[in-house]
Amino acid sequence: MKRSGVMRLVPATLLALLMLSASGCGIAWTDREGFIRHDGVYVFHAPGISGDVPHDHYFAAGLLRAGVQEVRFVTWTTMSPGRNLTDVALHEAQARRLADRVRGFKATSPEARVVLTGHSGGAKIAIRAAELLEVGSDVIEQVWLLAPALSPDYDFGPALERVPRIVAFSSPHDGLLLGAGTSLFGTSDRYFGDAGGRVGFLYEHPRFEQWGYDPAWLAFRNSGDHMQVLGQRFAWQIIGPSMLSWIPPATRAEASLTTAGAAASDGRSEAAPADGP
Repeated sequence: MKRSGVMRLVPATLLALLMLSASGCGIAWTDREGFIRHDGVYVFHAPGISGDVPHDHYFAAGLLRAGVQEVRFVTWTTMSPGRNLTDVALHEAQARRLADRVRGFKATSPEARVVLTGHSGGAKIAIRAAELLEVGSDVIEQVWLLAPALSPDYDFGPALERVPRIVAFSSPHDGLLLGAGTSLFGTSDRYFGDAGGRVGFLYEHPRFEQWGYDPAWLAFRNSGDHMQVLGQRFAWQIIGPSMLSWIPPATRAEASLTTAGAAASDGRSEAAPADGP
């Protein structure tokens, strides 16, 4: 086999391992060829209560393959997973830190499409950061909650006043951590029982999307357990395309007005007489 053929077989994961930083702000995964697109999607990812693990890196690599410009890891955990799950004051402080961080990023990159993702206990950090923004803010475009360790009756209303789209994954197969685990130790918002990431959420709103586990996702190496929602293939072929192709309601409305205006203009042009009086 020629060398070029071998190189084509190198997984994208290895290419994505060009990490730009490992500072207190977390690891930045960057698509080197597409980084110059300032109006692209930039993801801030809050891992679960154990901090970033290999699956978080698979997830980042998959999003890059889909076309995301950059994935920045949010360093929010302590050395104690138990504290990371239960310490509400820690959640609040880290959520405020994340909210300030995305505000600053948006101020210097106003064209960027900012998306927050949170896995398991990190979902609390992501959704709370959204709630801390100003009402009607355009800082965050989307929030994705992956196997969220949140109570089934969590109120997403405050976040939806600040973010136009929230997507929450749930799977009945996530029984060990989001069933037995949260029944014994509680969810991040201190509910004891099956988490919404297992049984779904009661909240309903047109801009709140619940993605219950689909057996067809087995084709993308997602069997519905706690970690496989972070799989590279699933992020690349399911999450990434939806994240990238989604159009905010305000943008859709502007596009409709532009199209209607152009059609009206064309209609006036067609109705005008060919010759003067």
